[in-house]
Amino acid sequence: MKIIKANNFIDAEIGAIKEIVPNSLHEKYIVITPDRYSLNLEKNIFEILNVDSLFNVSVMGISRFAKKILSSLDETKENISSLGMLILVRLAITRVQSKLTCFKNINFGLCEEIKNTISQLKSAGIAYDSTFEVKSPSLKAKLDDIFLIYKEYETLLNGRLDAASLLDELELKLENVDFSNTTVMFVGFDSLTKQGTNILAKMSKLAKETVISVVEPFLQPNSYVYEHDLMQKITLLNEPMNILELSCSLENENRHILENLFAFKPATIESENVKIYSAPNIETEVIMLARKIKSLIAHGVRYKNINVAVNNLQTYAPFIERIFSLHNFSYYIDDSTNLINLFPIKFIFNILNLFLKNFKKEDLISYILSPLSEIENKDEKISEILKYDIDCNKKYVEENFANLKALINKFKNYKNYIEFIEDILKIYNFEEKLSFFAEKFKNNNQIKLEKTFLQIYEKIISVLETFKAFNVNENLADFIKILETAFSSQKISTVPASVDNIVISDATSGFFSKEDYMFVLGATDSLPNFISDCGVITDKDIDEIKIRAKIEPTVRMINRRNKFKMLSVFTAFNKKLIVSYPEVALDEKKNLPSSIIKDLRSMFTRFGEPLKVLTDDFIEAGQSLPAQAKFLAYLSIDGKELPANLENFNPIVKGTFLGLEPKIVVDDKISEPILSNRIRVTEIETYFSCPFKRFVTYNLKLKETLKPELTPADVGNFVHAYLEKIIFNLQDVDASKVLNELFKEERFYKFSIKRNRPNKEILIKEMENLTKFLLETQNISNFKPILCEKKVNLKISTKNNSYNLVGIIDRIDTYDKYFRIIDYKTGGKDLGGYPELYYGEKLQLFLYLKSAEKELNLIPCGVFYFKIKNNEKEQKLNGFYIDDFNVLRALDTTLSFDHPSSDIVKSLKIKTNKENRESGIIEYYSTGISSKLLENLTGYAENITVQALEELEQNAYQPKPTDSACNFCKYGAICKFSAKEPNRRREYKIDKKFFNGEEE
Repeated sequence: MKIIKANNFIDAEIGAIKEIVPNSLHEKYIVITPDRYSLNLEKNIFEILNVDSLFNVSVMGISRFAKKILSSLDETKENISSLGMLILVRLAITRVQSKLTCFKNINFGLCEEIKNTISQLKSAGIAYDSTFEVKSPSLKAKLDDIFLIYKEYETLLNGRLDAASLLDELELKLENVDFSNTTVMFVGFDSLTKQGTNILAKMSKLAKETVISVVEPFLQPNSYVYEHDLMQKITLLNEPMNILELSCSLENENRHILENLFAFKPATIESENVKIYSAPNIETEVIMLARKIKSLIAHGVRYKNINVAVNNLQTYAPFIERIFSLHNFSYYIDDSTNLINLFPIKFIFNILNLFLKNFKKEDLISYILSPLSEIENKDEKISEILKYDIDCNKKYVEENFANLKALINKFKNYKNYIEFIEDILKIYNFEEKLSFFAEKFKNNNQIKLEKTFLQIYEKIISVLETFKAFNVNENLADFIKILETAFSSQKISTVPASVDNIVISDATSGFFSKEDYMFVLGATDSLPNFISDCGVITDKDIDEIKIRAKIEPTVRMINRRNKFKMLSVFTAFNKKLIVSYPEVALDEKKNLPSSIIKDLRSMFTRFGEPLKVLTDDFIEAGQSLPAQAKFLAYLSIDGKELPANLENFNPIVKGTFLGLEPKIVVDDKISEPILSNRIRVTEIETYFSCPFKRFVTYNLKLKETLKPELTPADVGNFVHAYLEKIIFNLQDVDASKVLNELFKEERFYKFSIKRNRPNKEILIKEMENLTKFLLETQNISNFKPILCEKKVNLKISTKNNSYNLVGIIDRIDTYDKYFRIIDYKTGGKDLGGYPELYYGEKLQLFLYLKSAEKELNLIPCGVFYFKIKNNEKEQKLNGFYIDDFNVLRALDTTLSFDHPSSDIVKSLKIKTNKENRESGIIEYYSTGISSKLLENLTGYAENITVQALEELEQNAYQPKPTDSACNFCKYGAICKFSAKEPNRRREYKIDKKFFNGEEE
């Protein structure tokens, strides 16, 4: 038995891999590793051995090794998967439920824990009829329940092989296989179960050679952190050992961290490659990360050279996805989506519950709302059900829902509920619809959702096939519980879209290859991630149980391993380690920094001082302004270094220093305008306002420092979020509840700051009044909202390139064959008129109209601004709309001779002269425009956008503002534009005659 020993996983793994003779005709290698690590190890083998292919090496987890060996021996016993085991455990619980005393209410989490406990017991060689002694009556009752479920599970298993039985079977049959020409390697383990140890012992006698990689400390201050379990178990085998101790290949900061992190008295070294940051909250922390990554990419770093380890990936993933997408980063988040949380699976359970609960009203409304039901006139159906209180009415369902009727007619003929679900999949064309949704996500550039939906159907079929292997004849209620358990356990993982990606993974459970840059986010006191000792069987229970076998792993062992895992995470970098934490959590509670941050500050110094904690603005906490200014002066000797280092300094110092106008050489990568093929509509409008303003906003991305005060943008974003949540449910909305939920969201943290509370109270009143107003206005208009926050992706082409024009449509309403677009405004801006469109300053809604027209296949009839004001006189739609009688009538159905002016659309009036009153004929004042003119306006907006793009392709970024562009511009000190210089626009007075073709 050959032991490759090192004080870190990287060296131990490399040492083991170097024992392999690649592509030898006389040597075979079976490399056994933890299941989740097999792909990483396989990749590393190819890289370290520097080969393109291998025919004599197999890499696999121990379960796959067992299956392969037993298959070669024509083993006839059926194997069951982890999912199969979970289904049988849930079925066992259902069948002994009445006899249980402790586990009366079983959810998925508890069922999974009981399954894991049974696996632990089996791996430790403890049978369901084993005897044990305990003093505690409550522990005895709990163990009685567990062993009762365990016994029923073994009955249902009926000779099949689960994961534990599979290894028992392997141990029995190993001697029947010839390993005389094979080297068996165990790589990447920090411990082995009793079964794993027994298999290792047998392989040491049967294989040509057995090689094991072991991580053990040398003489280093943090030796106590290491897990010694594996080496202890190997020693107890009493087999001859050839131990090869490898010296540590890590150097500098990496080696220092490996040997000193978590030490009681760590050594200290000087370093400029380890940084620590704090941020006010998670969102700002991710923004900081994005800013640093953007700087690295601008200076030639590849995405694949950046790793991001996150404490609690589930919390951080939404922030990372949103912020990284804004920057167009190429990234891969190594997480998985729980199948049961996806709407296609919820739809299946919705139908099952309809049949279980006799078509209850709530379930029927959920069914109608689902995208998979394909019900037309959803609002009308729901209104009808609510108006007439249609509840548990099977006849109504049969008369109004053809697909449900088909299922009702066949329901009694099903032999089991699996057949019922298979019919649901057929009747609702699941496979085809899921492909349709995947394609839709692909077109919207939602790659993760696309890849997820491409896998859903296959996962559903896999679950159903697993069920078919067992005799599940429970009633519908119990079947649904078992099926929920099965789907809850299934996760969908995606693979990277390309090889050049930032890899983002969980700090505790993820695997990281060593790259140039390692960012660690969320380094609060919950890192290392310790689990609580509150499982089905706790460590305290294990200590009390008097039984011959040893139950592993204990919570103590798991927590020790999680702590040790941090050594691998914090040494996975070649150039720099950047660690950060948010000062406030999502629940607004204050975070404490991780003990790791305290250790790093003790282990590393900068200019002889312990590492400083940098803030969101990259200011070193406690560093004086004179000290920063002095260092800036030093840097100015070599101007080339200045742009790369400016971000580290206080804005006051930086501004003062730049005011002296030293000689600065700006990096070409920053100074050269970059025209992305993904352009925001607002970017085009900004360009027409002033090309230089567009350049500094969208290329240099200069921004004001985040301040605690509320800005108009903060209020606008909140209002948009609120309206998105309520607009489809105005009748029943609880405004206070929705507002409180939004205020708790991380992105709206400013509203919780004390100085902003008065504005918050004002906003609450405005939103409550607005909700009432919207409900009233929606009742008097035939136009109803169908889409909110609709993403725009309009393709625009110049002579040389093609671009995607992107943006967000606040709201789309439809009536009959028409649709209109509404844009909410919280500020003082209005839609503008023909001059603003002509000069390119108000293109947004017309371009949005063009995009929506292509997608909806309806007739565009208007674009409107809707000002959010606590003033009913100002709360009116204002915009361009066609003068079609049906459209005008639908805009406001309440207009009459006694009420001639609209309360909801500005300038919409009917004629009230004597002739009209006597005849009863309603005529509108001509405030609308023709359909042809609206078409011309959208066409002009598209053409002038092409003109802007062609100018930008020629690097147009000189200051040429419009009349008003300089009034409130934040960049005046930079561009030095003189108000006396001639402006290039506003030379003509423009009206609709130009767009009608009446004027040149």
